[in-house]
Amino acid sequence: MKLNCECTEEIICEERDEYELWQISILKECLRVLKKDGSIFYNHKPRRVNKRLIFPTNWLNFFKINQVIIWDRGGHPNFFPWIFCQNTEYIIWIRKQKPWFNTKYYKYGEVWKINFKTNTEHPAPFPIEIPERCILSTTEENDIVLDPFVGSGTTCLAAKNLKRNYIGIDISKKYCQMADKLLKL
Repeated sequence: MKLNCECTEEIICEERDEYELWQISILKECLRVLKKDGSIFYNHKPRRVNKRLIFPTNWLNFFKINQVIIWDRGGHPNFFPWIFCQNTEYIIWIRKQKPWFNTKYYKYGEVWKINFKTNTEHPAPFPIEIPERCILSTTEENDIVLDPFVGSGTTCLAAKNLKRNYIGIDISKKYCQMADKLLKL
């Protein structure tokens, strides 16, 4: 099965439901192995399905959402010429119980203005500042950071730079190789 959430064509409802169920199943597994005071940060932009805008919180509403952070990416190519350019994505902070939080970083607020990354082999890269903020705010040195969608390895690199252990998983061999190259493994 091949699903592409970055598709510019309308996605039929059956695929949307399948996609959402797949995302939920992965997040449930992450929650299962999460420490009781751990955090999950799930980055996803709204999707257009049958000419409707579907926010990720619509399919994640049964998880304990601690906060929704808005990532203001600045400019971005517009794939939908009939709407305004989408300049934001959402980072949904999911918890098991009360998460550990380093209050030194509350200053970040809930809107993060960080320009998106360009000139990369990966189709949906994000800047290292995003995982750095999540990691610094909710982990301590030697904690484990898990990224089930490792992509080009940005989250693992941030964890490595911040003296955290990391595990990166991806179904794409190409992306795993990109992450290995970034991490110089």
